[in-house]
Amino acid sequence: MRSPLLILCAVAACGGSDDGAVLTVRAPAGPASAGRIELVLASADASAIVDVAGQRERPSRLAEEAVRYYHQRATAGIVDNVARVDGFIVRIEPNTDVSPDATFIPFLVAYDRDLGVDRLVGIGAVLDEAGQPTKIRIEGGRSDQYFVDMVALTAASDMGVAPGQSTVVDCAVDQGTFHSGIAWRPGDGPQLRLLLPDPSVDSTDATGRLLDLDCDVHEALDADCDDLRLGFHADQPELCDGLDSNCDGRRFELLDCALAAGTCGPQASTGLQLCVDVGAGTAGQCVGSPACQCATGNPGECNKCILDFKSTSDVMTQEPCAPAVDAIAIGCPSDDPCTVDVVPRGDPWEGQLSLQPLDGFASHVSGVTDTVNLRVKLRSGTSVMAAPAQSVGAIYLAITNSTGTRFRGIDLQLSNLETPCTDVGSGLTSMLCGP
Repeated sequence: MRSPLLILCAVAACGGSDDGAVLTVRAPAGPASAGRIELVLASADASAIVDVAGQRERPSRLAEEAVRYYHQRATAGIVDNVARVDGFIVRIEPNTDVSPDATFIPFLVAYDRDLGVDRLVGIGAVLDEAGQPTKIRIEGGRSDQYFVDMVALTAASDMGVAPGQSTVVDCAVDQGTFHSGIAWRPGDGPQLRLLLPDPSVDSTDATGRLLDLDCDVHEALDADCDDLRLGFHADQPELCDGLDSNCDGRRFELLDCALAAGTCGPQASTGLQLCVDVGAGTAGQCVGSPACQCATGNPGECNKCILDFKSTSDVMTQEPCAPAVDAIAIGCPSDDPCTVDVVPRGDPWEGQLSLQPLDGFASHVSGVTDTVNLRVKLRSGTSVMAAPAQSVGAIYLAITNSTGTRFRGIDLQLSNLETPCTDVGSGLTSMLCGP
């Protein structure tokens, strides 16, 4: 193991040296005592202090927050059995033979023992005028005085890190686990995260680590919306468990599910299930595709929109008229209106909704009662050719009010009559929607 970068000692035991930095802890509302105080020195380099937006406040919600990462640069040692944290004084003496750094952002991390397990009870830092951790100087030939403001912390729950709470993230290694980092939220300001070194690489310095506190090989800056927990990143398969595991930020997902035998004909064994990624899980049973429901009437009603088509040189296939618009029945009471969301499904068709017949279209609309206007168009770079009366795709809706969420699949079909693409205004053509 490498030698400590710097030397930490209680002032009374420093042998009379005046070099370095003297830290006086202020903790009137912090932990009264600590079984161990570890002084971690984070890098003061601007590139090692990273603000990351888009981290989830808690796993079961899509609300996001910004967090700030610090990287450990060195350790200054440990003091055991601190009987009184408030007023505790330490001096950090430089060791230039080990490191040329003179500036650091110090964090005093206080632990206690609970049933033989280290329990984090507080973290302190030197704060700037805005109340954020700031740097200190540790140099030979000078003695600088600083105050460290310590806050008491309790363990965070699975619901998220609230003010006054913290969580220690562990990662697996060949020989067991290591403390990968600490996340905590002071009373004011953003959640803070301290990235600790991976002992298989370096025992004191974490500045070479990526922003991957949960060690799932996905960076918080990129594809990891919850860097405190495994199982949340862009490559994670979705489940109907009320959690947005793949970090796509969608409230609703459509997942494949196994249909009961004969539900949608002898050839169909895969159906669709609407999943709610905000703590609710499933929303209804596994059903067949909209085309299947319209073909068999099992297990639910058929909802479809009939599109006119353009004549082509091939009489066997036609090109549907798009974009097209019509009103669809939703059936929500006026005293309990619905919100309606279009749920993407990798289909060439894009659906949007509006309370107005020809404008104001979006993927989410609220205040819907009897009907809502649906506009369908082909996604950029896609095309569809099909025979008359054939299904050409589908639009999927999630309809929510106080009674819950229900799923509506709408089959898009070509008319069996060759009719012109009737212009209804705003660049839209007409279609006919109904059961």
